[in-house]
Amino acid sequence: MSKLKILLLFSCFSNLFSPYTLSQEFDSVYLENLIKTYLEQQLTIPEQGKLQIEISAIDPRIKIKSCDQLLKISTPKKHKSRNINVQISCDSPNSWRIFVTAKISQVIPVVVAQRYIAKGSPLSSDNLMVISKETFKIRGEYITALDKLTGVKATKSISKGKIINRKNTCLVCKGEQVIINANANNFNIQTSGIALMDGIKNQTIKVKNSRSGRIISAKIKSSTQVEINL
Repeated sequence: MSKLKILLLFSCFSNLFSPYTLSQEFDSVYLENLIKTYLEQQLTIPEQGKLQIEISAIDPRIKIKSCDQLLKISTPKKHKSRNINVQISCDSPNSWRIFVTAKISQVIPVVVAQRYIAKGSPLSSDNLMVISKETFKIRGEYITALDKLTGVKATKSISKGKIINRKNTCLVCKGEQVIINANANNFNIQTSGIALMDGIKNQTIKVKNSRSGRIISAKIKSSTQVEINL
């Protein structure tokens, strides 16, 4: 994260003309909420997900002085862990600064196996469920909703609780019979074929024409049909 240092106006939490604007007294709860709001404004919320921010409690032995200036908040230029050390400071003549640790989690919905799923089994709400999971625990091209798996089957056995991704699913599976639609400007030809690869919708796979034995590349349109353009 690039270094962020902004002046936080107290009007974020109270009226601009509040009597607390100058020489305000602070308590730990106020500062912790201030930091959380700041991070929520600066961090990117994952698509279809949400942020979870936990602010470590400020040591009660620390005496928080008043400040007659606008408070400043800064974070490290770069951080690799989910824990960020946040500095909140006052630049008045009686200056002070406090460091507080914030734990950042980005949570998104993902589809997981509700129970053990055998290879070749259809995937549906009967054996799948959607849960929230932290992004750092997710690998591969995950699925976020059950309706994206209509007609899809498991390409391998899937253990309970495992995240469903593109690599362990297929709309058309290797060895299955498909209808090949060959499209031209003024006509359409259909013939049968055998899928030589697993694939999902709109993915291009190798298919063997059952009549000619020719191997072609075709785009998956449904669980039973692929398409080529002549």
